[in-house]
Amino acid sequence: MESILLLEPSSTQKRQAMAQMLRDPQTAAEGDGEEITKRLRSLRTAAVEARNDLLGELQSAAKEQTSRRWFFAADAASAAGIIRQICPDTAAVAVNKSAVVTAEVVPFLHAAGLTIVAPYYDGLAEVEARFTQAWQVPEVPLAASRNAFHSTDDLPARRRQSLRERGARNLAAVIGVNALAAADGSAVLLQHRANIRQMLTECRRIILVAGIDKIVPTPADAVFQASCMAWFGTAALALDLGRKANPAPALDNYPFTIGPGDVSEKITVILLDNGRSDIATGAYGALLQCIGCRACAASCPAGEYFGAPRPSPRELLFTDLQNTVAPLMHCIQCESCRSACPLSLDLPGMILDRRHRRARSFPALSDRLLANAEIVERLGSRLAPLANLFLQNRLVKKISEAAGGIDSRRTLPFFAAKPFADIYRDFLTRSEQ
Repeated sequence: MESILLLEPSSTQKRQAMAQMLRDPQTAAEGDGEEITKRLRSLRTAAVEARNDLLGELQSAAKEQTSRRWFFAADAASAAGIIRQICPDTAAVAVNKSAVVTAEVVPFLHAAGLTIVAPYYDGLAEVEARFTQAWQVPEVPLAASRNAFHSTDDLPARRRQSLRERGARNLAAVIGVNALAAADGSAVLLQHRANIRQMLTECRRIILVAGIDKIVPTPADAVFQASCMAWFGTAALALDLGRKANPAPALDNYPFTIGPGDVSEKITVILLDNGRSDIATGAYGALLQCIGCRACAASCPAGEYFGAPRPSPRELLFTDLQNTVAPLMHCIQCESCRSACPLSLDLPGMILDRRHRRARSFPALSDRLLANAEIVERLGSRLAPLANLFLQNRLVKKISEAAGGIDSRRTLPFFAAKPFADIYRDFLTRSEQ
């Protein structure tokens, strides 16, 4: 288990960060947020561009390691086949809440007859879902998130002690990797509950699954990338806790029946492509820059209509690009995901483009208006009196319904002749006088 670093929240550090913010509210607004996003964009852009070189470097480093077994899977079905091959006498797998595992590999593990255990949701049956809509989730300052996580590298010692004292549960732990260093194969995992630590110490076999887009040059880069995922993804956790009781069996239901001598000492690492190479060279290559923080999910007002468990806009598009048709039509082009994304990825534009390519048609008028809302608003504001009369005209409403799908019974909001920013600025000026 060498070279596995676990990032997790620290309650002590959270309290200290909150106390500091209460003492000095300016703390939440200060910091080097712009520098962090700039560094992250640079790292992710370079990693995607050099993906083949990084993969080759990682495969060379893997040849020098004796504590791991490395596999390359062209698709998710092949990854599931590898897992089944190395776990012939294991009927269940425990998985973490990683999209590369749950959305890509788990369906094929199900088809292979394996029972899926999701320890992340164990014990959450009594938790009340306080946040079910994106707009209900409070904004979490970056300054608070940055000081709320710490890293540990004591997993090998914990696993050896657990095996020595209790043996292991007869499960394979299949864990999605948040970042993987090409230089030496160091893996960084992010957990918000104790599920990953428990799987790594108690399961009979350990299998790490890493999308090839998660490979970065150095261990320091891997830690930084996973840390950004933790910092920017804090708000999305509240929505995930809204799930109902976990229907899958709990990890604790599986007793320690495997003795230390029957536990595989080697970790299996599966490098998964599953369409990523094709995406990287196509029109949606920028999508691979995503770090999977799910900040876009926390801001998306239409996410509840994408399916269950609630996928992020990025996951929705990625699923469709893997030739599994996703409900892209539910995206309302509000641009919230692009604003929330630390990389400012144009997810709305890519979703809209993919939607039209699927339909093999030109963008509808309503889609064009939604995709260019800022331009429409500026134009409408400048022509406010005329535009407002125009939009309330019955004939115009009928034309809008026929051409753009806007119900003629709908009363559209009026354009303001003066932008809100100017109104607010004038208000401040009058207040100071």
